[in-house]
Amino acid sequence: MWLGPIIGVAFPLVMYCYEKRDNLKHPCTLLVMGAMQLIGLWGLTGFFVSIWLLHNVPMHLVRWQLERIKGVEIIDMWGWDDLFIEEVAAHIIIDEQKEMILTNLSCDVFNYPSDVYLQKIDEYTFKCSSKCEDCYYSINIGQSSPLGKRLGIMFYDIEDVIANYDTILNFIKTLAVALAVNCLDDDCKCLLKVYREPHWALPPCRFPADSLISRDCLPF
Repeated sequence: MWLGPIIGVAFPLVMYCYEKRDNLKHPCTLLVMGAMQLIGLWGLTGFFVSIWLLHNVPMHLVRWQLERIKGVEIIDMWGWDDLFIEEVAAHIIIDEQKEMILTNLSCDVFNYPSDVYLQKIDEYTFKCSSKCEDCYYSINIGQSSPLGKRLGIMFYDIEDVIANYDTILNFIKTLAVALAVNCLDDDCKCLLKVYREPHWALPPCRFPADSLISRDCLPF
């Protein structure tokens, strides 16, 4: 209904201003230049506001997935602070008694069932040697890893991991506890230490957000 009148007014105004484009003192030219500056400022502001609003979207998506799983309580969440939050990790409690820290949950690194990263389960935490390619403070229990192949479970989403909590924990209990080491490859170049609280009851390492924090968490 309003399209016809708007075009009827706007088109002649644009044509008139186009004819006066060389006259910088003409009121119409100044009006158009001011409008263009306002539009540019609005667009630039809108861009940064959009980035600010979207910055936390990956973490919110992971939180939404966790909150819809029955019995899950989120203790903490974190990730790499970039244009968008990346490599999201979550510290969760299941049925008020089972504890777990899952890492690499956001879409930028999520690769289930091949790669499923676990930083803590119950009282057990982990530290891999520098020769390991796919673990550091988190172990890979996905199908692409030696531990995942030994475990023998396909995890297609976070809910699968939580549903198999007891099976994963029983598997971890079969591994040697520090100061003993576990070989994750045939040549024993990739070594894993499994630490058991309370002796190693330290705050979760924020994988590895800071080299100093990493060294203070769990020395290999």
